[in-house]
Order: sequence, then structure tokens, then C-alpha cells
Amino acid sequence: MWNKGAGMFSSLSRIKAGYTLLLLQVALATLSLAFVPIYFREQGFPLWSLVLLYASFAGLGVLVIPLVRKYSFRIFMIFALFLYASLLLLLGLLPAQHSMFLFPIIMALVMVFYWIPLNYLFFQRSD
Repeated sequence: MWNKGAGMFSSLSRIKAGYTLLLLQVALATLSLAFVPIYFREQGFPLWSLVLLYASFAGLGVLVIPLVRKYSFRIFMIFALFLYASLLLLLGLLPAQHSMFLFPIIMALVMVFYWIPLNYLFFQRSD
């Protein structure tokens, strides 16, 4: 089960440059998207709409997952990075009322096209 001789950092030594770039992208996306609820709250949206926002992108993601039959890691990563960029542009350029409705749709697609293949890849390569 657990290899007691190997420490936690021995598995990190196998991480290649691509994974480091993905880790950097995740850190930057998390930092930039952490302030989205505060932005919507400052725009006058009630707290229940923020809860509904996050529940809806999780629910939409669950609905989209069965529609994807084959995961192509490279194509999905490129598409997901495009979705991340469009999400941030959407928040910056569109009015908050429009962004509030498009945000969960794009986040659901990001979950399907970024997080599921990435987790599948790490699960496939784990011991």
C-alpha cells in the first residue's frame, strides 16, 4: 500500500516541465478566480445567487460529463486553457449581469475539459 521508505517528495521528482506549467496555470487561475464571488457581491448580487452560481456550474458539469466519450488530453488542455482565458475576459469585459449567467456554463466546461482529463492522467500514472 504505502511505501514507507519513499517520502512524499520522491514522487515529486518525477514531475516533468509540463506538469510544472500546469501547476503554475492552476495556481494563477485559482488566485484570479478566488475573487469572483467578491466581485459579484460588490455588483449587488445577493448571497443566494452566489451559492446558486457554484451549484449550477457543478450541476452543469455533471450533465456534460456523460456526453464526452473519448478524452484527448492535449486537445482538451488547449481547449480548456482557451476557456480559462475567455472566462477571465468575460468577467472583465461584459456587464456583471451577463457574466453571472455565462460564468457557470464556462466553468462547467472547464471542469470537463481540464480537471477530468488531468485527474485521469494523474490517476493513470499513480502507483
